[in-house]
Amino acid sequence: MEAPPGSAGSRLAAQDAATHALGQARSLREAAPCALEALGRFMGWELGAMWVVDAEREQLRCLDIWHAHGVAAAAFSELSHQATFRLGQGIPGRAWAECRAIWVKDVAQMARSERVRNTASLGLRSAFAFPIELAGEVVGAIEFFSSDIRRPDGERLALIASIGTQIGQYIERDRAQRWALQSAALTRSVLDGALDCVVTIDGSSNVVEWNPAAARTFGHARDAMLGRPLADVLGPTVPAATGMRVPLTARRADGGEFPAEVAVTRVESEGLELFTVWLRDLSEQAEAERAMRLHDSALAAAHSGIVIASAQLPGHPIVYVNPAFERITGWKADEVLGRNARLLQSDDTDVNALTAIRGALEGGRSVEVTLLNRRRDGSPFWNELSISPVCDEQGTLTHFVGVQTDISARRHAEARIEHLIYHDNVTGLPNRAMFTDHLDLALARAKREGNAVAVLNINLGRFRLVNDSFGHDTGDALLIQTAERLRRVTRAADVVARTGGDEFLVLIADLEPSARGEDGDNLADALQIAQAIAGQIHHALRSPFDLDGSELFVGATIGIGIHPLDSVDREGLLRHATASVKSARERRSAVDRAPTLSGGDARHQLSLATRLRHALDRDEFVLHYQPVLDLSAAAMVGVEALIRWNDAERGLVGPVEFIPFAERLGLIGPISDWVMDTAFGQCRLWHDQGIDVGIAVNMPPVLWQPTLVRKLVAAIERSGIAPSRVTIEVTETAAMTDPDRTQRVLAELHSRGVQLAIDDFGTGYSSLSRLKQMPVETLKIDRSFVRDLPHDAEAASIVTAIVQLAKNLGIKPLAEGIETLAQRRFLVEQGCDLGQGFHFSRPVPAAEIPAAYQRFPRRRAA
Repeated sequence: MEAPPGSAGSRLAAQDAATHALGQARSLREAAPCALEALGRFMGWELGAMWVVDAEREQLRCLDIWHAHGVAAAAFSELSHQATFRLGQGIPGRAWAECRAIWVKDVAQMARSERVRNTASLGLRSAFAFPIELAGEVVGAIEFFSSDIRRPDGERLALIASIGTQIGQYIERDRAQRWALQSAALTRSVLDGALDCVVTIDGSSNVVEWNPAAARTFGHARDAMLGRPLADVLGPTVPAATGMRVPLTARRADGGEFPAEVAVTRVESEGLELFTVWLRDLSEQAEAERAMRLHDSALAAAHSGIVIASAQLPGHPIVYVNPAFERITGWKADEVLGRNARLLQSDDTDVNALTAIRGALEGGRSVEVTLLNRRRDGSPFWNELSISPVCDEQGTLTHFVGVQTDISARRHAEARIEHLIYHDNVTGLPNRAMFTDHLDLALARAKREGNAVAVLNINLGRFRLVNDSFGHDTGDALLIQTAERLRRVTRAADVVARTGGDEFLVLIADLEPSARGEDGDNLADALQIAQAIAGQIHHALRSPFDLDGSELFVGATIGIGIHPLDSVDREGLLRHATASVKSARERRSAVDRAPTLSGGDARHQLSLATRLRHALDRDEFVLHYQPVLDLSAAAMVGVEALIRWNDAERGLVGPVEFIPFAERLGLIGPISDWVMDTAFGQCRLWHDQGIDVGIAVNMPPVLWQPTLVRKLVAAIERSGIAPSRVTIEVTETAAMTDPDRTQRVLAELHSRGVQLAIDDFGTGYSSLSRLKQMPVETLKIDRSFVRDLPHDAEAASIVTAIVQLAKNLGIKPLAEGIETLAQRRFLVEQGCDLGQGFHFSRPVPAAEIPAAYQRFPRRRAA
């Protein structure tokens, strides 16, 4: 009775069946299907394949396929015979690589190849493969598949290992049989073709085989020597069978003696003891070897590569290279012998050097050149090459000897030194020395051709802060990223240099001037190009830098010098570009001197700057509103919008702390846009709720540009409120810093119906004539004067004077910082129309304004 598949009995039966199949087969190909079927049927598998290692191609190839009755495996068989597996590839390849059985519970989960997908489509699920081993080496693999899910079985795996070893032994036996069949034919061809004498003798030293080389060397034909004692030609003493070569003197048929070496080995053939005698004639080699020994020693010891090439055409083939040549070039001697030395050349090889070599070879003369060659792996090396002709005793040119020296290290050192002389060692950009050379050439061309030249001086912002906070490695990383951005946004012909610290220079040469005009108008196009490139640089450097995982914003100040507009020589042009940078910094000096965000070291300051840049995107800004009252009636007539930053780390931050910082970072424009849209939109919501108040917003001086009016009017129109409800506040200091520009902008706003106010009045140095000309409706008295009212006589006199001045100019006075009832009463007595302060209300969120409006209702007309 047959044991159930997979049982212990079936596993032993499988081993016996596989062993029987291997023993009865005449070849491995005949044994493979029998062994597969025996293993598969007795172990309950449905499809199997045997793979053997093709050592030459380093892959597994399919030897045979077996499948159980009813399994449609034709497609699988075709795919398997076409497939190969490299080490570690597929299930068989893994068994080969890991030298152990590989068990796959469900092939459907790993169906990455067409062959495995085909297997899964046949309904086959589990699979395993085991290696075929011989003496610890994997020589093949067998894999099986089943239609059910199977788990690994330790006993089954042990049996598999035993069967794998038996099959490995059979594969070795199969190989040995095939080798034996081939060896007989090979032996005869080797003996007949051998250059050495091969003689077979019996135990009595009589010749039983005599190859053609022995017949040529000794002068005795094969038939004449068969049966004769070997001593007839070797003398009375035949060396023992040691396998080692022994020198002796042999004798030819004509009686002449010659030096030879002999080795004797013992063999058995069909029960007979025989000896093979190997003999080599050394007569022609002896003299040549003596001469070449010294020659080879000298060449092999040389540190320079030596090449000997034939003078014969075509090609001047190489006949010798020494070990130094192999070491320098990577080419082995047997790879280059017979080839031309041009195999070392490449597209980079100097044409002039090749021309010199070609001329020397054609003229049979010496030459010395330095050229760039390529090693076998394609890597370049600098070759200092000397070629000399060699003539024979008759003066005929026979060879050329080339002596090559690898001078790559020297050339690289020279190139490195030259690079360091003219380049910045951090960024790799040209340094000041190279920049000035390029600038001198550009100016010479400009003077000759009538073109313009521009120099941009770029200073990074907060570079020292980064260096001090994060260390010099991070500072260097910032410089490298800056260099990459500058190269990216400048033109290919522009020269970008780092001249030290945080200073970079850009040379824009060969700018064609526009049509000739007066007062330098012919340089308008050149200036426009320079300004456009400067704008691109400014934009590129405003983007955040990623430094060691920290996102930092740096920015830059850029100065421009134009030849011949600003200077006609190099030093003057560089001075003007540097002065432009200083001028730009001075123009924003008030901002730079303003207080920064408090708290922490420089690293903390940079972190705050980064968070501030993201505040708009993260919706972290909020507006609080402080009521403005008619002091005599205690009626609420408006609100002032005051921005706050709801920082995730510091909580609610007031504008005094972060607005100056935002101005330095160039963020004040987007922030002000948000303030206008938010404040005006909120005013419209209050109006729709019956809250009749105006809205006042502060406008920093940095925004007093020609575009301000357009942006402000657009924001008012988007909100849908009347322009008369909007009051724009400008500080007295800002108004008087550039009064002409301020007056122009205020006049245009006034013409659009917008209300205007002078903030912090009394803290600056107003010109009364200028103040009179400005179309303002409100004069806000600074809180520093209101704080000490009514007891401080000096403060009372100042406030009284300001109120009277405003009344005389037809402007409403508004007192800030009212905190007590006594201050309010004093201001009412002096005729101050409006006021705001903690006495009435602190700045509050928009949701609290309706309640404040109810506490201070507007006085209704009689």
